[in-house]
Amino acid sequence: MRKLLLAAVLVGFAGAAFAQTSGSTTSTTTTTTTISPAWRGEIKEYVVKEKRAHIPPPAGFKAAVGAPLPPTVELYSFPPSAPYAKYRYSVIGDETVLVDPTDRKVVEVIR
Repeated sequence: MRKLLLAAVLVGFAGAAFAQTSGSTTSTTTTTTTISPAWRGEIKEYVVKEKRAHIPPPAGFKAAVGAPLPPTVELYSFPPSAPYAKYRYSVIGDETVLVDPTDRKVVEVIR
């Protein structure tokens, strides 16, 4: 009887553990940002007009979509009326990087 009770308890624990692991799922959502060619031209003009200092690329940083921007890199705003105003930018080397300020990930590289 004791062995039967022990077996029932072990099966109960195993079932609970299985229910916890099999019931949880993880999903990832990837969003793609499209900067229109007209916006790219406007952005280039705006950045040139603002005369922001070009900074050298931080060690280990490669300007690519999805890359996290190091916290030491300063971000600048666009005018609130611009259709891309939700993004920020910085000039790294000869490239302007558009960044999502919520996670500091690069959404577009303008060369």
